[in-house]
Parts: sequence; structure tokens; C-alpha cells
Amino acid sequence: MGFFFYRLDPPRPTFAKDMTAAEAGLMKRHADYWASLVASGKAIAFGPVQDARGSYGIGILQLEAGEDPRQIAQGDPALISGLGFTCRIQRMPHVIHAGQLQPH
Repeated sequence: MGFFFYRLDPPRPTFAKDMTAAEAGLMKRHADYWASLVASGKAIAFGPVQDARGSYGIGILQLEAGEDPRQIAQGDPALISGLGFTCRIQRMPHVIHAGQLQPH
């Protein structure tokens, strides 16, 4: 099992404040894509991050050994839109998540 931090950067720092209707539709498709990753167990969580320097999105991936996180990026509607989104994917060597914790 491997864990990865996925950061999606929008095409401009003001994107969250001034996206067009078409871009809002794209973000809906992007959110639906990530919701399907959560439903399939490939993602633990995802969502937007508010940052004074410009908002961005994050996802935490949980992939089987040998699965390439770049395949997630290749299916992300935001990245394949051609509108200038970029992503960075970084391996997380250790992750503690709610599914591992035992209730007292």
C-alpha cells in the first residue's frame, strides 16, 4: 500500500474567486471524479484549501503496491482540460488515518 499527497494548482491565484461558469462546471466534474476515487478506496480525502496566496486543491491517495499515482492525474478532468491546471504528487512514507485507529 502506498500513500500520496496530490496538490492541484489552478491556472491563476484568483481562480476560486473569479472562475467562469464553464470553469465551475469543470470543477464539478473534477469533484465528481475525486468522489469516485473516495468511493473506490483510492482516495482517503480531497478538497480545496484556502490560502491567502491563492487557493489550491489537495487529495490523499491510498494505492495498491505498483499502482502509479500519475494515472490518477491522467484521468482528472481539471488536468486534462487544457486550461492550465498543474499538479504535484508526492509520496507519503507514513500515514495514520481514522481507519487505523481503534476506539477506546
